Amino acid sequence: MQTTPAEQAALAHADRAGQPSLQDLMQQAQALQAQGQLDRAAALYESWIALSDSPLRHVACFNWGTLLSAAGRHEAAEAAYQQALALDSTLAPARLNLGHMLERRGDSTGALATWRAVFDGFSEGQPLPTVDLQLHALNNSARLLETLRRYPEAETLMRR
Repeated sequence: MQTTPAEQAALAHADRAGQPSLQDLMQQAQALQAQGQLDRAAALYESWIALSDSPLRHVACFNWGTLLSAAGRHEAAEAAYQQALALDSTLAPARLNLGHMLERRGDSTGALATWRAVFDGFSEGQPLPTVDLQLHALNNSARLLETLRRYPEAETLMRR
């Protein structure tokens, strides 16, 4: 997809600065999203991620995945969330959204494992996700287990 001059300027500015500006990227992408141009906003994130060596690339990958998902590009969204997690394995929102993508394509085992990592899987020394994020993972897991008729497991998670 061709980028507009404004998008090219935002990318060029970030590249010249030596350290890409995630804030500039997010503002540009939000403006495109507000205009209903999800594919353009996603392309902007994709280009930025490819050019960036920012320690915040995981945030851009997460945002990119969210845009891709909203645009109905679920396989690409799943890949973006995987990339975010490869950069920062503790990014719970990416794990939650990845779980939804896995469930959507019928991978219940993968979805449950992904959500479990939010409420059980963090290693010692890593910060725990917020209670809201843990509850999100627990609720989704319990709901899916109930759908799978794995009632005792679902009940255990609901009690937790």
